[in-house]
Amino acid sequence: MSPFACLHFSNHDQLVLKDHSTKPAGFVVVNSGRLKWKQNEQQREIVPNQFAFLTQELLTSSIETDSDFEATLILLEYEVLLGFGSAPDSIVIHQPVCSFKAEPFEHQLLATLITSSELSECKAEVQHSLVSALLSHTMDKYPSLLNAVQLVTLVSFTEKVSLFMDARLDKEQSLPMLAEHLQVSVTTVKRRLAEEGLSFTEMLKKKRIYKGATILRSGRTSVTEVASLCGFNSATHFNNAFKSIYGCTPKVFRRERRTP
Repeated sequence: MSPFACLHFSNHDQLVLKDHSTKPAGFVVVNSGRLKWKQNEQQREIVPNQFAFLTQELLTSSIETDSDFEATLILLEYEVLLGFGSAPDSIVIHQPVCSFKAEPFEHQLLATLITSSELSECKAEVQHSLVSALLSHTMDKYPSLLNAVQLVTLVSFTEKVSLFMDARLDKEQSLPMLAEHLQVSVTTVKRRLAEEGLSFTEMLKKKRIYKGATILRSGRTSVTEVASLCGFNSATHFNNAFKSIYGCTPKVFRRERRTP
């Protein structure tokens, strides 16, 4: 799985990030024009010789469209960012302003990342190395980036569980795998979820079914394929789980509720 998503946008094209819930922030590169946004009650901007690290919240609510720009967003996976941002030593009230000058080396790293997203033969391992190189280099040169990454990865226990599940809904998941990822015991995971009235099994089932419902609404993918995409080992298992949530079979759901 690629550690990032590469999205092109402009002041004329709305940036839609709803399908990237596991990627909370990323680097924005301006290809032409001036990209402006509001942060900490002040107007900020970047131009082609700069790049910025912006959260999804800023990208979806603060980008201004009163000036022309074309830009590329390298949206990073939560787990990648988590590897670089441990818990902050002190509380930061505002998200730090993270805009940087794109020197030749940074420019080349960013351009290589963007190119790698367009090459099907580029392995995820190579992309991970490129992302790690960019983060390591930029953090070393601009310490404010570490603070920004720390804030992005400072989420609740339940959100960490949710992000873990979302990133691999089509793959096998288990409590021991989750506990290893969070570096706690299985007993601790169960206890922490139970404190909020949740359970691993029920959370995972609902997430997989909700993903299945989204796929059913948006196309004509067969029920067997949808079951596989959502991590079920058989269409029968998917049918039974789906009916327990929505009260009808996937076929009936798609026929009656699929959007045009």
